[in-house]
Amino acid sequence: MKNVIIFPNIEGTVAEREPPGPQPPERLERDLAEFRRLAGRLEFWEDQLRKWPYRTSDSEVVQIARDFHTGKFERLKIRADSALRPATSGEIAYYLGIMIACMAGRKVDSETYAVAAHEDVCAASPTVGAVEAACRKIRRSSTFLPDVATILAAVSEAECAYAASARALRAFPGIVAGIDDLIAKAAVRRAEIEAEQMRERKVAYRGLVERGADLSKRPFDKELLAEVRAEMIAEGWTPAPADDAKPDPA
Repeated sequence: MKNVIIFPNIEGTVAEREPPGPQPPERLERDLAEFRRLAGRLEFWEDQLRKWPYRTSDSEVVQIARDFHTGKFERLKIRADSALRPATSGEIAYYLGIMIACMAGRKVDSETYAVAAHEDVCAASPTVGAVEAACRKIRRSSTFLPDVATILAAVSEAECAYAASARALRAFPGIVAGIDDLIAKAAVRRAEIEAEQMRERKVAYRGLVERGADLSKRPFDKELLAEVRAEMIAEGWTPAPADDAKPDPA
């Protein structure tokens, strides 16, 4: 059965309409709020990678963002688009009508009030999601009809949240791609740094071997030391004879 709500519209008659906005709206708001938190964490990691590309490794949040981007992002974007489109005059009348009808203690001329509220909200050019959220908030928190300024403030507040979601949705694919690029570049740079460090260690080991330093009691990397010795022998270096292999003096 279609979800049909009966309420007095702005002309004061009774009308039947289906909910025009995103359904269910509260679940969409929760999902968008969770998405904004994820996007915020991802932007933080992007900033960390830009500041310290050689020290900051991949993070769990990056993998979560990748999985979200490949699995849920498009579905959430489609749902969000249904709330982020401009509200029509009829949709604004629908949500204002429900809000007015829910105010049991209203003592004003409902028709005059509705017409004024409708005109002012329409003039603000809100999204349908913001109008729905604002009217839902007012009807759940107020026991009397608020002034039009309160309605406009609630619409503006809801609009800010949806605008933040819209910005995050637009930026998210680029951030994911950018972080993957930064991680790849950081991995290459870290490999270069590690290779340079290895070369420096080999030079230090080579100097110690050439001087005949006693390396038996020092915490050296035995495998690396053996590799350095092998390279030196291949280059023509001859190890000095051990003390016990030297001939006795005459």
